[in-house]
Amino acid sequence: MVKKKTANKNRKNPPPQIAVGWYNIPIMYIAGQNEVLRVGWVAGSETLGRQSIFLSSWERELARQGVSVRVFCPKDASGGVMDPESIRRYTQPHWLMAASDRAQGLAELVQSAEVDVLHALDESAIAWTSAVGDRLDRPYFLTCQRLGTRLHLPHKGRRLSGILAPGGSIYQDLHQRRVTDDETVHLLRPGVWIADDPKPLEFRDRRAMVLADVYDAPNGVAETVLRSFAAVKDADGGAMFFLLHSERQERTLRRKSEALGLSAEMTFVVQDAGGRAMHVIQSADIFIAAGGRKEFDWGALLAMASGTPVLAIQNDVGDFLSDGMTAALFSPQDGEGLTGLLNNVLTDPAWGRAQAQSALQYLHVYHNPIRGISDLAKLYRAATNPEEPVAAAAEAEGEKE
Repeated sequence: MVKKKTANKNRKNPPPQIAVGWYNIPIMYIAGQNEVLRVGWVAGSETLGRQSIFLSSWERELARQGVSVRVFCPKDASGGVMDPESIRRYTQPHWLMAASDRAQGLAELVQSAEVDVLHALDESAIAWTSAVGDRLDRPYFLTCQRLGTRLHLPHKGRRLSGILAPGGSIYQDLHQRRVTDDETVHLLRPGVWIADDPKPLEFRDRRAMVLADVYDAPNGVAETVLRSFAAVKDADGGAMFFLLHSERQERTLRRKSEALGLSAEMTFVVQDAGGRAMHVIQSADIFIAAGGRKEFDWGALLAMASGTPVLAIQNDVGDFLSDGMTAALFSPQDGEGLTGLLNNVLTDPAWGRAQAQSALQYLHVYHNPIRGISDLAKLYRAATNPEEPVAAAAEAEGEKE
């Protein structure tokens, strides 16, 4: 009985460090009637650094459903926490190369791996995925994570099987701009394994860890966060502050932090390509989503799934960031508003836990990993069998926000 309980718990919360390799397929799919489907995920230079902690869990669950994954990423990109055995690296083509030769290296890797279906994980991989799919006559999927994505597909996307949107606003944007046939666009919210309970948020014997993601945020937004940190430090003095940023931002952020007297309390974390920033997000007591980018926010999603209360700026993409339900929102220039929200969590743990609990309940319904990955597997299989109806994502599309 103890072994069975442990196995079930591991299935619910699979460790992200463990991923299933190309040939490590469950025996029931090798010996059974279901044929193993080989899928190639194509990533850009920064994709795995931001998403590998999610992708490694998806890879494992897909393997349980008879879908084996190979990851193709540039040679200079880190694999994050993905299993190195599942990664194949390609050389990014020079822009001066002839268009017909740019996808040659990736096409050779895909062909040697005998991939059945290709999937571009974000915009940075769309061009090469579509070129290789059409060249090798392989069906392919494209995931759009930003608003206003422009798709320039060779051969008018002859083998395009679907465009996937991780959020409702992106899904609606793709439809309104009619980037392709309506039936080709699918709303497929990313599944995520969630914590059993919110974080305790008790700071009697330790200092609170407050992490703000200001990656590529406008200077005004970053300044709002820093001023709020300074106000909380002067009033409370019991918090440690962390900034998640890009390399080009660090010099400016350090200078402004020093001017506000935050140097001793501030830790700077570069949003690197190694996936380390994702582990920092999981460890935070309070997460501030202040990047302001018009793209899907994987950091905020991970923080919510970790049972962390999230404070976020109002934006056009954060479908899962609902004020008063899954997060507490503030305007980009409202430093006093952010300071008040931070003090609420620091001084009233029950308030922060209630918000985090509501977010976990939301993720359980709308970002259920088993259902989401099952829908993805159905899409992959339907692409290789044109006679099979595409029933995947129907339930998710019926729940558009």
